[in-house]
Amino acid sequence: MKNAYNYLICLSLMMALLVFGLAKTSVAEEKIDLTFWYWAEPDAPGANDWMKETIKKYKKVKPNVSIDLVIQGTDALISSFQTAVSAGSGGPDIASQWAWPSARFCLARGSGSH
Repeated sequence: MKNAYNYLICLSLMMALLVFGLAKTSVAEEKIDLTFWYWAEPDAPGANDWMKETIKKYKKVKPNVSIDLVIQGTDALISSFQTAVSAGSGGPDIASQWAWPSARFCLARGSGSH
């Protein structure tokens, strides 16, 4: 359990670096809408509330960036990615969960398409 929690923290930090980097390369006034599929609560109780608070803090720093947090349940996680891949759209801009579903989605979608 402790390893899973540490992995989640590392993954979240990498996601934060990605988002901060994305926002810094954009024009400051440009409105940016991001969809973030997030899964963590089963392995790290309290993670959903932590992520919601983190997004609120980020919004204060980058008010032009809107992040739609879509909390994924364990039962729908893989099927959500499979549906998005099959449709060729509808997936997230950012995803945070174990690597297999998101890596497969990114490979199917192609890099730099969003």
